[in-house]
Amino acid sequence: MNKQTLRHYRVRASGLPCFSRYRHGLLAVVLCLLAGCSASPKTAYHTLGAVTVGEGVEMKLRQPLTSLGVGPIYLPTLLDRQGVVLRKDRYTVEVAEFHRWGGELEDEFLGALAQRLQARLPVATTVLTVPWELEQTPLYQVSVHVAQFDGIPGQQAVLTGRWQLQLAKSGRGLRSARFDLKRTPQDASVGALVRAQSQLVDDLALAILADF
Repeated sequence: MNKQTLRHYRVRASGLPCFSRYRHGLLAVVLCLLAGCSASPKTAYHTLGAVTVGEGVEMKLRQPLTSLGVGPIYLPTLLDRQGVVLRKDRYTVEVAEFHRWGGELEDEFLGALAQRLQARLPVATTVLTVPWELEQTPLYQVSVHVAQFDGIPGQQAVLTGRWQLQLAKSGRGLRSARFDLKRTPQDASVGALVRAQSQLVDDLALAILADF
C-alpha cells in the first residue's frame, strides 16, 4: 500500500465516527419529535346531552298542545365551526383546539331543545324537528335565532337570542320573545362550560313553554 492510498484510507476511517454520531443524533431528534406528538392532549368531543326518562318535570299549560315543531335553529357565523367557542372578553373569542362538538352545533342544539321540550310536555304531545313530512305538519312551530352561545370557563356560560312561535301550516306568527340566559360552570374546565351550556338549553325550553 503506497503512502497516498494509506492517507486516503485514514481520512475515510477517521470520518466514520463522525457519521455515526450524526446518525445517532438524528435518530434522537426523531424520537423526541415522536414522543412530543404522542404526548399531545387528546381531542375531546362534546354534546349538549340527552334527557333521561323522568328527568324533566311536566309543566302545566294554559291550553292543550297536541303537537309542536322545533326549528329551524339559526346560529351566527361565529358558531358555525366544530371547535367549541370560548369567550375571552367582550371583544375577543377563541376556538378551543382540543375541544370540539360531536356533530354540527346546529343539529346538537336542535335535538337538545326538542328533547327538553318533550320532557316538559305531556306524553300525548308530539314534538317534531325540522324537516318533517307534509302530512306530519304540527300545529305550532317554534324557531330560534341565537345571538350568543359561548362563555368563559369557570366564570359564565351565556345564551342570548330570540324565539318565535307560529302556526306551522300557515306560517302566521303568534308571538316572539327575547332571551338572555346565564349559568355558572362548576369549575374552570371546558367540559364544565359545555354542561352549563346544556343547562341553558333547558332554561330556554322552560322560557318557551312558560308562554303556552
